[in-house]
Amino acid sequence: MKSTRPLGLILAAVVLVASPVCAKVIVDNFDDNVTNTIYWEPFVSYQGGSGEGVAIAETEGLLKITATRIHTLNYFAGYEARFELPGDFDIQVDYYHLNAPPGNQQSYPGTDWYPYWFGTRIGMSFGFSGNNWADIHFVEYWDGMLYQFGTSQGGNGYGNGIYDYGRLRMKRTGTRLEGFAYNFAKQAWDPVGSQENLAFAGNANLNVMVWDGAVGHVWPQDPPDAALLAFSNFRATMAGGDATTPAITNLMLLVD
Repeated sequence: MKSTRPLGLILAAVVLVASPVCAKVIVDNFDDNVTNTIYWEPFVSYQGGSGEGVAIAETEGLLKITATRIHTLNYFAGYEARFELPGDFDIQVDYYHLNAPPGNQQSYPGTDWYPYWFGTRIGMSFGFSGNNWADIHFVEYWDGMLYQFGTSQGGNGYGNGIYDYGRLRMKRTGTRLEGFAYNFAKQAWDPVGSQENLAFAGNANLNVMVWDGAVGHVWPQDPPDAALLAFSNFRATMAGGDATTPAITNLMLLVD
C-alpha cells in the first residue's frame, strides 16, 4: 500500500531528527545542568599522554571546568560541537573565572618559559581543513591580561582583557575571520584581531574550551584546591546572520 503522508512532512521529520547541521541559529545557555548531546560532545584531553585532575560538567546553571591544584601536563577541556559551520558565521560565548584570583600561576625551573608564565586560556577554537585553525580567547600573562586572536596563518591580535568574566566573539565572512571582545562599559564590541586567508574557507569545526599554558604549572597557588572556569550564553548564527540579534531560544531549522 502506498503511503498517504505528504513527502514534505517525511523530509521534514528526517531533518528534525538527523540534521542539526542545518540550523540557522543555535542558542545554548548551559543553564539546564544537562549536556545537549544534539549539539555537544564533552571532552578532556592531556598533551603528551594520560593525565588527571580536570573535569567538565553542566552544573549550577553553567558549563564548568574544574582543574585540581596540581597538573603537570597541558590540558584541553570543554565542548566539541557536533555540528559544522559551512559558510558565514557569527558566534559568541561568555566566560568566567569563578574562584581563582589573578596572578596565581607559576612556571617551574627547567621549563621553556621559566621564570615567565602564562595562564589558562579560555575561549573558542575553530578548525579548518589542512590542519588550519583560529581562536579567540582570554589569557593572563606574567605582565598583563589580554584578549587574543590567533591563527595558523600568522594572524595575531590583542586587546586589554577582563579576568573575572567576559564575552568573546568570532565572525567569518567569506574567508575573512574577525575576533571581538565585548566592552561592557561602552556596550559595544571591541575588535581584537582579523585576517583573511583561503585557509579559512569551507566547513569549520568548533570547540568551546579551556586550554593550559606552559607545561609544569601549579595552579592555583593558594586555596581553594580546585580552580573553576565556566561558560554561558552560547550563540551561533550561520549563513550570514548576526549573533548579536535579540535572543532566539530554540533551534531554527531550514525546512521547506
